[in-house]
Amino acid sequence: MWQAYKNGIVREIYSRQDRPGVAIILECTSVDEAKEAFADFPLVRAGLIEIDAIPLGPFLNWEMLFSPAAEARATEEALRRETNA
Repeated sequence: MWQAYKNGIVREIYSRQDRPGVAIILECTSVDEAKEAFADFPLVRAGLIEIDAIPLGPFLNWEMLFSPAAEARATEEALRRETNA
């Protein structure tokens, strides 16, 4: 794990709050590469932990969220709530 971190594969590690476990964010080009990064991890080899690899990509909808039309809709909704209060 430490070597993967030093090599820039492991980017972030979080403790799960809903159940025991961790979420590890990796910088890999594929799910197979991510699984391979953990193949030699002792707890994986011993069958004590399992890896769920979930492919992620960049969030591309920022423009839609912050477009003038979206801002206008948010303003209209806020005014409507104030009027109905």
